[in-house]
Parts: sequence; C-alpha cells; structure tokens
Amino acid sequence: MSNEQGKTKQGRWYTEEQAATGAKTYAQACAPCHGANLESGAGPTPKGASWQQLYGGAKLLTVWGEIKGPMAQYAGTTFANQQSLNLLAYLLQQNGLPAGKKPLADTRTLRHDSMTAEVLGRESRSSANSSLRSAAGGSAGGAPRGQ
Repeated sequence: MSNEQGKTKQGRWYTEEQAATGAKTYAQACAPCHGANLESGAGPTPKGASWQQLYGGAKLLTVWGEIKGPMAQYAGTTFANQQSLNLLAYLLQQNGLPAGKKPLADTRTLRHDSMTAEVLGRESRSSANSSLRSAAGGSAGGAPRGQ
C-alpha cells in the first residue's frame, strides 16, 4: 500500500513524449471545444481550477473514461485506447503533474491512482479558490462583505 500511495502523491504516470503526442491529438480533436490553449470555449477549461473542480481526487480511470467516451462523442470522433491515454498524458502535463519514465499504456493500472490535492499542487488549488470567489460574485478587488 505504501508504494501505491507514494505513486499517487508523486504522479509520474506518463512520459514527455506521450504528452507531446497527446498534444497533437488535442489540437485536432479537442481544441475546437476546449480552446487551443486549454482556455475553454464550448466545453469546460481542461486546466487549472476547472480541472481541479472536475477531477480533484478522481481516479485516473475516471478521467480516461471521460476522454474515451463522452468527450470523444462530443467531438464526433472515437479515440483508440492509446490515443485517449496520450490525451490524458497531455492534460496531466498541462495541469502540472510531472512526467515519468514509463508511458501510460495499460488502462487497468488507472484504477489504482488518484489525483489528490497533493498531486494537483498548490497552484491548482489557488486557481480553484480564485475561480470560486469570482463565480460567487467577487471582483478583482474582492467579494463584498456580508450585509
């Protein structure tokens, strides 16, 4: 168990090369809805606070399933298992999760790893808090105090 927990806290689920391959697929299939720079569009922003809100604490299998199933359908395409794993690697990279030495290759291993707050990092949590304040009616100068 301790070894699994260490892996969960450190990430390192993909390689840089795999993320680069995923970036190419993202540009072709995902950017029309999620933005070329992951800034959003018709779909939610797959980076930062939005990512944290959607997938913070989720198993990698859950995120992969979303990419392989509903997101591919919205894009009007299908992704082979490896394509969707490459997309997952790209999104992990873009959300600050460090690369490792082995690529994501077996979907069965995804059910063991979660994206905890420790993995997602302080920056993602800060962005999430900022977005929540903005969504609650706050302004750049801060939300109005109670009445």
